[in-house]
Amino acid sequence: MKTKKNYLFVALGFMIASVLLSMLTYYWVGTIEWDRICSSMNSKLEQIEEKIKKNQTETDTLVAQLKDDSLSKAKALSIMILESPSILKDVESLEETRIALGLDEINISDENGNIIASTSAYAANASDSGNHIPDFLPAIQNKSFSMTITEDVSGTKRFYTGVPRLDKPGVVQISSTPTYLRAIMSFYNISSVCAEDFMLENGYTAIIDLNSYKYLSHSDKAMISKGVQIPKESFSSENGMFIAALAGKKSIVRYKKNEDKIIMAAVPEGEIYSMRNSAVSSLAAVLPVMLIITLLLFRHSFKKAGI
Repeated sequence: MKTKKNYLFVALGFMIASVLLSMLTYYWVGTIEWDRICSSMNSKLEQIEEKIKKNQTETDTLVAQLKDDSLSKAKALSIMILESPSILKDVESLEETRIALGLDEINISDENGNIIASTSAYAANASDSGNHIPDFLPAIQNKSFSMTITEDVSGTKRFYTGVPRLDKPGVVQISSTPTYLRAIMSFYNISSVCAEDFMLENGYTAIIDLNSYKYLSHSDKAMISKGVQIPKESFSSENGMFIAALAGKKSIVRYKKNEDKIIMAAVPEGEIYSMRNSAVSSLAAVLPVMLIITLLLFRHSFKKAGI
């Protein structure tokens, strides 16, 4: 009878210790994993924000350089017209000049803003969208005037530059679309920022346009330009965290606003606690075996001691 009581005390003590160990493991591993994932999500948001900033800076610098280049070409053309005014009456010479300067189009106006020489098919149509002579009219009176206008064209930019004519009052307008700019802008395009940038197994990162409320960038490229399913009011603060059902899974969403954009990272809750659940499951499998081994060892000790 005494032996049975001893076994009972050993088993009960082991069970209490097992429960305490399981609870500690559940809390400790879960807390560590939560902190680790939250830290990882914060780091990811900062990396994306820094990448957006860097891409914008690089793009702005390049565009500024190309504007300077376009201005230099426009001024050079104005000097060429001053030295050889006959070029304005020779379409072939004007076309050769356009090709030599690497331009898309050349438009030259008189003192009234009317186009008198052009390499464009729309020379007689001043209302065409490619004609920015009206924007450059101050050049007729102000010989120090210069302006460059940029337009987005099929994933790249076109530059329209206007400067004064030096031979007589009028405007020299040129337009150009640098061939390599499309490739560079594609590299710096915001849609590529989160491409293939997954978190854990099924988590993802994304950039949302606050105005259209569509994805500008997403780990899954198929989601780009699609509407965001998360209610907009969930992103009410400048930054924060909330729980949402994404793709049928309860997920943790962490976000940060960046001007007119939202940078976010989402991870299914189940994946965050997968290590904790795995550790507890392993304990549940191992502890009964350890209990049996412990009881057998005590039984051997009791027999040896004659209890």
